[in-house]
Amino acid sequence: MARSIRIAVSLAFLVALLTGVLAAPLVAANSSPPDQLRCRIVKRTARHLFLTHAHPRLSLVIGRGQHGVTLPGARRFTVVSVTHKYVLLRASAKAPTGVSVTAPTGSGSYSVGASLTVRWTTNRAASSGEFCVWARSSSGSRYIGRLVPASGGSSFSTAVTLSVPAGAGYRAVVSYRPTAGGGAWSLTATSPGSFAVVAPTPAATVMLGAFSQYQGQSSAQSIQQLESQLGRSLRIDSHYYDWTDSFPGGAEDLDAANGRTPMITWWGTHYASIVDGSQDALIRARAAAIKAFGKPVFLRWGAEMNGDWFTWSGRQNGNDPSGFVAAWRHIHDVFAAAGVSNASWVWAPNADSHPGGTDLTSWNNWTNYYPGDQYVDWVGIDGYNWGGAQWQSFGSVVGPVYDSYAGRKPIMIAETGSVENGGDKAAWITAAQLWMKSHGAVRAFVYFDTDQSSSGIDWRIQTSPESLSSFKTLAADPYFGG
Repeated sequence: MARSIRIAVSLAFLVALLTGVLAAPLVAANSSPPDQLRCRIVKRTARHLFLTHAHPRLSLVIGRGQHGVTLPGARRFTVVSVTHKYVLLRASAKAPTGVSVTAPTGSGSYSVGASLTVRWTTNRAASSGEFCVWARSSSGSRYIGRLVPASGGSSFSTAVTLSVPAGAGYRAVVSYRPTAGGGAWSLTATSPGSFAVVAPTPAATVMLGAFSQYQGQSSAQSIQQLESQLGRSLRIDSHYYDWTDSFPGGAEDLDAANGRTPMITWWGTHYASIVDGSQDALIRARAAAIKAFGKPVFLRWGAEMNGDWFTWSGRQNGNDPSGFVAAWRHIHDVFAAAGVSNASWVWAPNADSHPGGTDLTSWNNWTNYYPGDQYVDWVGIDGYNWGGAQWQSFGSVVGPVYDSYAGRKPIMIAETGSVENGGDKAAWITAAQLWMKSHGAVRAFVYFDTDQSSSGIDWRIQTSPESLSSFKTLAADPYFGG
């Protein structure tokens, strides 16, 4: 008999070694182990430790770095220490039994992200273990959160957030493990009733705006014509000013009177004259004027700095993005010292760098121009579908910059547009609408609605009845009523 046991143990050790799979404990006696075991290491491999214990007599294999093992009687033991010769195992706290879930008991529905109250009972409180809840459906289980028992008692109630896909037939499932943060789950209990989870109605999150300038019309006439065509007012009206221009003025007053927030795009100049303080008087004058305006504005200084066409680009300033960062911070600091609190700072790179494209390792990549979270309120993106052989979807245009900052700042599509040539502009606008609704960091969308651009391209919304119709659908979407 003893010989057969030794042969079985040796074969099991060999199987564990060859397969790399943790074997179950090999028990040579049917006695229940005590609360603490000092096991001798009889063999080591790169992945496993082979252990024996005399009384009770047992042999087992554990993986290196393994925190615990289940022994006869379904008792869980934790690895306390490992020395050159021994492994010390200590019994974990016995799991409570009789866990049951009493809620939710109905067949109601909840929204994704809603709070779900789970009521559950057990025959004793778990002081060292951990209870967690899943939402289980026919497609599988999704972890929701940890359930924290109150001190004492056996009946508990905890609210968790439903971070699961929409669907029907969910049940709440509560499980227990004796060691918080590790060990095997056991004692699964399922709610008697099922519930549904529905997608929440999207809140109005995106502010809709435009830069409108039509041939033969003032900007005020153009924006009013666009609002009339769309059958609604816009939230943002975009204006452009050279470095030495005065602002805000009548255009911004008209915006405020009509419920719009003006966006002031302030073109820049060479970095050195800003950083050395020689432009401070001009900067202070603009800060004082915006402060006196007293109403919210978006301030977008030095846009498209990662292009090569403006005097404030890195390309025209010694290929030095750090100079832009220093200039931005200097202007921001002058405004802060002047007590300006009604300006939201919009940092807006071009959607691809020139040179560099979307290469994140390029010296000219937009990330090298970022002034820092404390200096930026919004990240803007300027990007266009130029059509023809260069036809691009909206998502492919704005996606790379979006991916860089979506988790850090609200995103504004600060300038965008599409031509008709080379594809379907109406479909492009519809796809843009859907893309923004599926990319929740976008909080503002400003279309470049003009036939007076420096490139000579007609970017207007109404270049065709179909494109105007698509944009009207976007404008009527409650999601763009922010």
